[in-house]
Amino acid sequence: METRMTEQQGLHQNSKSSGNYDKIEENMTSSLVHLEHSGILTSESLVEDVIGCGPFQVMIVLLVTILTKVPTAATFMFMSFGNYNPGWRCLDNSTGSGDTINNTSIDFTVNVNVTEDSEPEYLSGTCDEFDACNNIEFNPESSTIVTEWGLLCNRSWIMTLIIAIQMFGALIGSIIAGQLGDSFGRKTIVYGCIATIGVLNVVSMFSSTWQMFAVMRFFIGAAVSSLLAVYYVLTNECLPYKWRGPNNAIPAWNIGTILFAVLAYIFRDWKILHMCIAVMAAVCFIPVIFVPESLRWLAVKQKNEEYIKVVTKMARMNKKELPPVENLNEIIYNSSEEKTGSKNYTVIHLLHPGYKLQTIIISFVWMTFSLIYYAISFGVKNLSGNFYFNLILLFALAMPFAIFPSFVPNLIGRVKGSILFVFFSILCILACAGCQIWGNTTEKIAGSIIILFAKVFLNSGWCIHIMHTTELYPTVVRGLGLGWGCLMARVGGIIASFVIPNDKNVLYISYIAMAILSVLLCGGIIQLPETKGRPLRDSLDEKEEEEDEEASGVGENEKDIINGTIEKTML
Repeated sequence: METRMTEQQGLHQNSKSSGNYDKIEENMTSSLVHLEHSGILTSESLVEDVIGCGPFQVMIVLLVTILTKVPTAATFMFMSFGNYNPGWRCLDNSTGSGDTINNTSIDFTVNVNVTEDSEPEYLSGTCDEFDACNNIEFNPESSTIVTEWGLLCNRSWIMTLIIAIQMFGALIGSIIAGQLGDSFGRKTIVYGCIATIGVLNVVSMFSSTWQMFAVMRFFIGAAVSSLLAVYYVLTNECLPYKWRGPNNAIPAWNIGTILFAVLAYIFRDWKILHMCIAVMAAVCFIPVIFVPESLRWLAVKQKNEEYIKVVTKMARMNKKELPPVENLNEIIYNSSEEKTGSKNYTVIHLLHPGYKLQTIIISFVWMTFSLIYYAISFGVKNLSGNFYFNLILLFALAMPFAIFPSFVPNLIGRVKGSILFVFFSILCILACAGCQIWGNTTEKIAGSIIILFAKVFLNSGWCIHIMHTTELYPTVVRGLGLGWGCLMARVGGIIASFVIPNDKNVLYISYIAMAILSVLLCGGIIQLPETKGRPLRDSLDEKEEEEDEEASGVGENEKDIINGTIEKTML
């Protein structure tokens, strides 16, 4: 150890005295060669200390983090518009052309007198009135799934079923996504899902029955969930440690949902919206020719030639000197499945002795985050005020708060950061429940706005936890770990479709349940180990090795000295 420190200090002095940038780069490469032979140089240190963050990482974030999530968010949140009832009226007893509606022996509250000079009024009456009417006319201002197949009252269960089917498809996608991503590559799955989303949205336009539409929602849910389980791993494995938080905090999902809400306001037609999403997916598929495969995945799979090509591209774009090829080959071997143990990883490996309890806690945390998030999102139809205004506000409110997950986890840690935002969400949920129970009409409207803020805070906490999850698992099962989290999120999504009642008078019961679940959520998060300041692991056994080193009090100190030397060398 003393010899290694002496050599590094000498290297630092030489590079400092030369005053030549090229000499510094050469010395840095020599230092990395030495560190590699000491068993320390990995893909993590290569990205962290040699490649750094530059134009290459900007390209990855722009083309993957932002572009791929826009159509993904829009298509997944489609049902927040699809389940909207714009209002209806009964024409059974209308006269002439239907311009006048007269009350008869059955008291239809939706029936109103309409003069020739006035616009017809569309209201939502009781289910008895709806079921008794043989000639229903929905408000032509909006065309949704509800209006297409009359999914109200004794058919309202179909809408709940469609949302549950979409979430079940997302659950299936989560099951297979991690395995597919770890087996065939992150890039292949991400862009395969984008193409699938585009095709399915086109097919959905031609759905002739609600059953056909439900089948399309199943496969859309599977494609979206698969993409979400893999895309962040692809970007995260290309970024230095300190930039993973900002990458996760980019409000790409919010951009996609806001764009969807604006398009819904403009077109107000479910078929046109499907076409818009298909066009977005086609545009976002084009960058497939520019985005490379994950560096870590290539190393684990021992794809030496492709690995070197990607490192070369990264170094060229960031204007960094490329380490010798023999050292890159050594990095690949150190990260390979031959070195780390098993070639075929499955979800069973998530129950590895060092990760069993962690996986159980993560399962509950993801499920609870999802349940509350989607219960609020798909329940926007129950909020007071204009539906389209509420829809836009539901997604737009998150934008100003998107900056917080970018720096909060680096300041106070992943665990404390998630808990902080969930705590704020609990306060908002309880305030909204109070407005629903004791408030007047105006206060209930205020409660509708407060619950939207609850979703914003919850989303921020979830963003931090997503980053936390990817850092908790090693490279060989990172995709599987994130995929498992997404799977449990879909379980929560399925439950969410049944949480929000159609009767607005009992909404407070759902909000009280959400508050209780949020408290339990905080209890789960606090049980997870903090990853702030820790490098990503590559193999399952590294966790136990680190624990042994920490117990001996030697390993981490030695690493800190070497890492500090690298930083000085790079200055």
